[in-house]
Amino acid sequence: MQDVAERAAILVIADINGYTKFMLSHRKSLVHSQMIISDLLNSGVKSADTVLEVAKLEGDAVFLFAFKKDGEMSWDATGSDISAWTTRVFDEFNRNAA
Repeated sequence: MQDVAERAAILVIADINGYTKFMLSHRKSLVHSQMIISDLLNSGVKSADTVLEVAKLEGDAVFLFAFKKDGEMSWDATGSDISAWTTRVFDEFNRNAA
Protein backbone atom coordinates (compact mmCIF):
# COMPACT_ATOMS: atom_id res chain seq x y z
CA MET A 1 0.00 0.00 0.00
CA GLN A 2 1.28 3.43 -0.94
CA ASP A 3 1.84 6.06 1.76
CA VAL A 4 -0.60 8.94 1.54
CA ALA A 5 0.68 12.32 2.66
CA GLU A 6 -1.57 14.34 4.90
CA ARG A 7 -2.63 17.70 3.48
CA ALA A 8 -4.84 20.36 4.96
CA ALA A 9 -7.97 20.96 2.91
CA ILE A 10 -11.07 23.10 2.89
CA LEU A 11 -14.32 21.28 2.17
CA VAL A 12 -17.19 23.14 0.52
CA ILE A 13 -20.74 21.96 -0.03
CA ALA A 14 -22.68 24.17 -2.42
CA ASP A 15 -26.32 23.25 -1.90
CA ILE A 16 -29.38 24.87 -3.45
CA ASN A 17 -31.60 26.01 -0.60
CA GLY A 18 -35.29 25.29 -1.25
CA TYR A 19 -34.63 22.87 -4.13
CA THR A 20 -37.55 20.54 -3.37
CA LYS A 21 -39.98 23.41 -2.82
CA PHE A 22 -38.81 25.06 -6.05
CA MET A 23 -39.26 21.87 -8.04
CA LEU A 24 -42.69 21.16 -6.57
CA SER A 25 -43.93 24.70 -7.15
CA HIS A 26 -42.89 24.50 -10.81
CA ARG A 27 -44.33 21.07 -11.61
CA LYS A 28 -46.08 22.32 -14.74
CA SER A 29 -42.77 23.47 -16.14
CA LEU A 30 -40.60 20.76 -14.62
CA VAL A 31 -38.23 20.62 -17.60
CA HIS A 32 -37.63 24.38 -17.31
CA SER A 33 -37.08 24.04 -13.54
CA GLN A 34 -34.52 21.29 -14.11
CA MET A 35 -32.74 23.45 -16.68
CA ILE A 36 -32.49 26.34 -14.21
CA ILE A 37 -31.03 24.10 -11.49
CA SER A 38 -28.68 22.44 -13.97
CA ASP A 39 -27.44 25.82 -15.24
CA LEU A 40 -26.82 27.02 -11.70
CA LEU A 41 -24.83 23.92 -10.75
CA ASN A 42 -22.91 23.95 -14.03
CA SER A 43 -21.89 27.58 -13.62
CA GLY A 44 -20.54 26.77 -10.15
CA VAL A 45 -18.66 23.72 -11.36
CA LYS A 46 -17.18 25.46 -14.42
CA SER A 47 -15.90 28.41 -12.45
CA ALA A 48 -14.56 26.24 -9.62
CA ASP A 49 -11.83 24.65 -11.70
CA THR A 50 -9.27 27.34 -10.87
CA VAL A 51 -10.02 27.38 -7.14
CA LEU A 52 -11.72 24.17 -6.06
CA GLU A 53 -11.89 20.61 -7.24
CA VAL A 54 -15.21 18.84 -7.59
CA ALA A 55 -15.37 15.70 -5.49
CA LYS A 56 -18.99 14.79 -6.18
CA LEU A 57 -22.10 16.19 -7.83
CA GLU A 58 -25.34 14.90 -6.36
CA GLY A 59 -28.86 16.19 -6.98
CA ASP A 60 -28.92 19.82 -5.95
CA ALA A 61 -25.49 19.89 -4.33
CA VAL A 62 -21.84 19.98 -5.30
CA PHE A 63 -19.13 18.76 -2.92
CA LEU A 64 -15.84 20.56 -3.57
CA PHE A 65 -12.46 20.85 -1.91
CA ALA A 66 -9.28 22.89 -2.03
CA PHE A 67 -5.85 22.22 -0.63
CA LYS A 68 -3.85 24.96 1.00
CA LYS A 69 -1.58 26.52 -1.59
CA ASP A 70 2.00 25.23 -1.51
CA GLY A 71 4.22 27.20 0.83
CA GLU A 72 1.29 29.10 2.31
CA MET A 73 1.43 29.44 6.08
CA SER A 74 -2.21 30.48 6.48
CA TRP A 75 -5.41 29.98 4.54
CA ASP A 76 -5.65 33.67 3.57
CA ALA A 77 -4.97 33.34 -0.17
CA THR A 78 -6.98 30.14 -0.58
CA GLY A 79 -9.85 31.58 1.46
CA SER A 80 -9.82 34.74 -0.66
CA ASP A 81 -9.95 32.66 -3.84
CA ILE A 82 -12.92 30.66 -2.51
CA SER A 83 -14.70 33.84 -1.44
CA ALA A 84 -14.20 35.33 -4.92
CA TRP A 85 -15.49 32.09 -6.49
CA THR A 86 -18.63 32.27 -4.33
CA THR A 87 -19.28 35.82 -5.49
CA ARG A 88 -18.79 34.81 -9.14
CA VAL A 89 -21.31 31.96 -8.81
CA PHE A 90 -23.94 34.26 -7.25
CA ASP A 91 -23.32 36.96 -9.86
CA GLU A 92 -23.58 34.46 -12.72
CA PHE A 93 -26.82 33.05 -11.33
CA ASN A 94 -28.31 36.52 -10.88
CA ARG A 95 -27.38 37.48 -14.46
CA ASN A 96 -29.07 34.34 -15.79
CA ALA A 97 -32.12 34.68 -13.55
CA ALA A 98 -32.82 38.27 -14.64
